[in-house]
Amino acid sequence: MKANRNEVFVKLRDFAVKIIALFIILTILMRSHPPYYRVMIEIPSSSSSLNEDNYTGDGVHGWSLSTQINGFLHLWLLYSFISFCLDFSTISNYAISGGMRMEPGFCNPLLGSRSYKETWGVRWNRPVNALLKRTIYIPARKSGLFNQRVSAMLTFFGSGLLHEYNFAIINHRSLLSPSGYRLGEVTCFFLLMGILMVGESWIWNRCCPRRLQTAIDRLPSAATASILAFMVAGLAERYFLRGWFESGFVEAVAQMLPHMVCK
Repeated sequence: MKANRNEVFVKLRDFAVKIIALFIILTILMRSHPPYYRVMIEIPSSSSSLNEDNYTGDGVHGWSLSTQINGFLHLWLLYSFISFCLDFSTISNYAISGGMRMEPGFCNPLLGSRSYKETWGVRWNRPVNALLKRTIYIPARKSGLFNQRVSAMLTFFGSGLLHEYNFAIINHRSLLSPSGYRLGEVTCFFLLMGILMVGESWIWNRCCPRRLQTAIDRLPSAATASILAFMVAGLAERYFLRGWFESGFVEAVAQMLPHMVCK
């Protein structure tokens, strides 16, 4: 089907918004010296600054906050760049095909999600989601050997293995570093996300009071999604994002898109 004029306008608007978001995030991350992917947090103590290799005592909490902030910014950079590329492909397809509609790759997961189930189930990386459902989740359920929760965990395990293959090919610099990415970490990340998603549903349905559910449902989706993203940002930074960013992802994106370098 062909996209209507409003759909084309929305896609052009989203494309412009992604460029602005990438400009802001790259300006924050690109500093006068590497590593460009690390945001430092000042600690109100005798230490002037804190990094992953030098922290003691009171600085532990500062390092944890730094990891969460790094992960949150990096999630936004990764999502903004990938969705920017997909928007560019969609707009190019409009011009080449005479306006033929394309299925979205992402559905605003960092501002529209109200649960981890919604994030992973319908909003994040929809083509891979459909692939994993078709090849793992549905066959597992049809076999009659696994219930819904176990089938979901098997699907997350398959996603981890798929990303292991991807990381082994593209993240050479991080894999060769003594302190860099290690094979198996991204699989651990996806298994943790599966456990979190299953646990979230159990707590919501069995332990969360009705009044609290109503209060959460009334929150703007942007607030809920931001809280959800920030809660897992540290895990994402350690097990999912670090390999890409240590391999030069920020520098590569910065070569493609406008930003400011503040010295």
